[in-house]
Amino acid sequence: LKIDMALVQENENPERIKTILKFIVDIAKALNLRLVSEGVETAEQLKTLKELGFSFFQGYYFSKPLTLSDFEEKYL
Repeated sequence: LKIDMALVQENENPERIKTILKFIVDIAKALNLRLVSEGVETAEQLKTLKELGFSFFQGYYFSKPLTLSDFEEKYL
């Protein structure tokens, strides 16, 4: 289950967003689904998502989008 970056990057009401994300984590666990959070851009976002129970992440915090050749050079 992939969580859109709009939820991860929401800053207006962070406690409300944490509650929503925790609810999503609980549902995913009950249904035995893996969670992926997109749009992770900061160490603080990563820390919060890990604390909530997310296991997989993507976003500029890890890498900007790469061409195939750049990906192969960096990771293979």
